[in-house]
Amino acid sequence: VGLLKDLQGVVPTGPPAEEADLPQEADEEGSGSGGDDRSHEAAEDCRSEEDEEEEEDAGPATTLVHGVPPGLKQALVPRRKKNRTNRVSVCVAKCRSSLRVVECALARFSWEQVSRDTSDVSVAWLEHTDSTASLSPFQVTSKIEGILQVCRKAELAACIQEMQEHCPDDFEFVPRTWILSPSRVDQVQDLEQTMARKKGWTYICKPTAGSQGRGIRLIKAFAEMRSPLRSAFSDRVSPAEFVVQRYLTKPLLVDGFKFDCRCYVIVTSVVPLRAYLFEEGLARFCTSRYEKPTTKNLNNVCMHLTNYAVNKNSAAFSADPAHNAGSKRSLVSVFKLLESRGGPSADALWGEVQSLAEKSLLALRPALVEHISLGNRGGLHPAGPKAFHILGFDVLFDEKYKPVLIELNAGSSMSVLQPTLEPDGSGQKTEVSELDLAVKAELVAQALLVANPLPHGAALRHRIAWLEERGCAGVTGHRLLSVDEPIPLDDSGELIHESAANNAPIREDRPDLCPALRPLSFEDYEAFGYVQAHLQAYRIWRHYAFYPPGNMPVRQPGSRRYLGFGRHSQLPSGSVQV
Repeated sequence: VGLLKDLQGVVPTGPPAEEADLPQEADEEGSGSGGDDRSHEAAEDCRSEEDEEEEEDAGPATTLVHGVPPGLKQALVPRRKKNRTNRVSVCVAKCRSSLRVVECALARFSWEQVSRDTSDVSVAWLEHTDSTASLSPFQVTSKIEGILQVCRKAELAACIQEMQEHCPDDFEFVPRTWILSPSRVDQVQDLEQTMARKKGWTYICKPTAGSQGRGIRLIKAFAEMRSPLRSAFSDRVSPAEFVVQRYLTKPLLVDGFKFDCRCYVIVTSVVPLRAYLFEEGLARFCTSRYEKPTTKNLNNVCMHLTNYAVNKNSAAFSADPAHNAGSKRSLVSVFKLLESRGGPSADALWGEVQSLAEKSLLALRPALVEHISLGNRGGLHPAGPKAFHILGFDVLFDEKYKPVLIELNAGSSMSVLQPTLEPDGSGQKTEVSELDLAVKAELVAQALLVANPLPHGAALRHRIAWLEERGCAGVTGHRLLSVDEPIPLDDSGELIHESAANNAPIREDRPDLCPALRPLSFEDYEAFGYVQAHLQAYRIWRHYAFYPPGNMPVRQPGSRRYLGFGRHSQLPSGSVQV
């Protein structure tokens, strides 16, 4: 299979891929066995080679884009040797609309861009349904398995609701929510009763797998729910799910316009839970002045929906080249504007976003652990690749500056294209948004840096040794992960199985190179104790359910819940929760 070739000086290269014909990506809410001392030595090699390849000094990366917002803190890049094998290689063959920003980040670092589809690289950029099966623990990927599924609207709502039962005071940042599905008839009945009592409320209904504002409607009466209910209950094989939320009627406005905040969080580990808030983002404005919802304006989507895909086609959409004006702006500039007008400081607003992100990730963790473990995916497994994932948090502030989580996007759009008017006003054209390019290229750059990938030569050498140790079966695409392999016991990252610990190389995050990343902290919340308890219970009892009499454990995969968490399966009637 050609695995024993001499790797010295071999770095795959190729012409840059084209972006022109790629479809524009939409935000989507639902995207080892025993070892010996060689694995330990490989991990030591990783650390020693890394120490050799990096000089002591570090400086800002070269900026290749214009229009960088003044408040954007740019990445620091260690000086690397000129030997090409000591550069990081990144496969961009699976890039979609992210190609332009990934190319920009790689050019700044002088990293190697690999255009052909191959697993023989330091980093594999993956998106959506792309598989991580062919990657080794010595490589990095841009996708954490399972996040796309648990971030879908209904799944996210279920995770939040379960956490609200345990820690209601910590989870007031989500509007009251109902899930419409055949498995949650009680919530449909509660929604009908609530609508009958609260006739002055307005509600927003969203399909769980929708994107770009498609299928969203504002309603005031239960009778208007007939179409979503038919979709949810008519098809018993694959019923559609909808989420209904109380609509926020008093949002924070800027000059009379409603806006939302696209905030980015980079997750680098599920167990232990590690993530970073990117201290820049995009503020997306409606193109019609806001009015409280009435039966006459419920259908005015450009007044009520902040989705960029909805407002970009409005005649009132303003593609201002400045970062602090127009229908899309730098989030830092908007926070500073609010501060200058007597609102909270920009740092206080970032603190509110940070707290919201920390609690949201805590709510997602139990379902994510179960999803990864049940699917035997490498994202949690000690022999899986190191992964990071960029999440897009859509946040509104109410008139009292309290944040409200609207959606969580696991497939945040990295497109940098926007419509603008032709100079003669004859129509629209599409061009690159300097603001989008500056923000998203820096986001991708710091996500790659914090993941701390191995240089190309070391990544391939250890990948080959890892495959040979397992009989090269990984070359055929078969994952060599055992269902019985352990998951970490707790958020200290301790591995219970000694051989698993020996198999996994130690590649610590490098937030010191990423000044725009604010580390998230989870230990101070009451919910953290529940999340830890779930992990320990799940690790011990994941193959069992409890049944009377005597609460004797019976092997029954697919019929379990742990401390009330997890949505992949429900307990059968009469069973007892762990």
